[in-house]
Amino acid sequence: MEMISLYQQCSLVLAPYRDIDQSGAAITALSLGTPVVGYKVGGLDMLIRDGYNGKLVKYGDIEALAKAVHSLLLQPRKELFDQSRTIEDSFAWEKSARKLIALYQR
Repeated sequence: MEMISLYQQCSLVLAPYRDIDQSGAAITALSLGTPVVGYKVGGLDMLIRDGYNGKLVKYGDIEALAKAVHSLLLQPRKELFDQSRTIEDSFAWEKSARKLIALYQR
């Protein structure tokens, strides 16, 4: 429960990964309404819609990363919270289970 509280207190989560397939930290942050800023690597672009629930920049571009953080901090917190939480619909266990059952019922 403490981790959830910490995510919810953050204005954003910084995810400057070098190489990654997927990020549980990013999924957790978004599902709790915390936007994510990071490099465009791995599967992060499947989670993060630029300016909607976070920002992704070219890997290694530290200046662009800083600008992305700054621009998100200027956006209304409530708007980002609501938009970030939409990730929950995509990764909900119930939805995943229904897709898997439908796949095996074919």
